[in-house]
Formats: sequence, C-alpha cells, structure tokens
Amino acid sequence: MVNYLNMYSIIMVKHHSEKTLMTKSAIILGMITMISFAVIDSIIFLLSEENFYDYLNENVEILDEYTIPILISGMSSAISILIAKMVTHYILKEKLQLPINEHPLIDFVGVIIGMSSVIWIYHFIKMNSSSGKLIEDYSYRSGLHFAEV
Repeated sequence: MVNYLNMYSIIMVKHHSEKTLMTKSAIILGMITMISFAVIDSIIFLLSEENFYDYLNENVEILDEYTIPILISGMSSAISILIAKMVTHYILKEKLQLPINEHPLIDFVGVIIGMSSVIWIYHFIKMNSSSGKLIEDYSYRSGLHFAEV
C-alpha cells in the first residue's frame, strides 16, 4: 500500500508543476487576448469617431450629441470583441490548442494596458508630427471618412 501512495504523490507533484506552468501561460495568453481587444477597440474608435460622428449627426435624426458617442463606442467594442474572440477561439484554442485563462481581473488589466498603450502611442505620434493632425490625415487617406458617403 505504501508504494501506491508514493507513486500517487510523485504523480501529483509532477501534475501540480505542469498545472502551474499551464496556468501562467494561460494567464499570459488571456492577458494578450484582452490587450489586443483594447488596442483594436481604441484604434477603431480613435480613427473613426470624428468623421463617423459627423455622418451620424447629419443623417440619423434619432441620435443626438449624447447617443452618437455611445453608438460609436458600442460598435467599436462589438467589432473588437468579435475579432479578439474569434482569434482566441478558432486560432489559439482550436488550431494551436493553447490554454487560455479567462477571468474578469485578467480582462480588466488587459483592457487598461491596451487602452493606455494606444493613448501613449497616439500622444507620441501627435507630438512628433509636424501638423499635429497625423491621425486625421491617415483616416482621410485610408477611406475611413464617412462624411462624403
């Protein structure tokens, strides 16, 4: 009976260390997923907000100055969730079979990091651009202007 207990304890120690390693990588992958969500969400909102606001303000009568930002923010969040969750589910979990830990605290920290990164990069680009309108120029060149639609 003692031999079986020793073998069981050795197996459990090995399983525990593998589980700890999987948990750390799963947490990191969960964090990366939420950071990517926040980056996508912030970039979509940043690049489309001004022109899309003007388009909605001129063409949709039921929306006002308070509900237009809610709609734009909601749409950018919905698109970002769709992209981030599809990549997480279909690529990371199914194809690569990577463990991903999803937890509200991981989501919270990931969103804060991603959002802060976009704000920091935006201000860095804005401070180093000659006209200060680098983002607006990019959104116009890339076809993200909605006022002429």
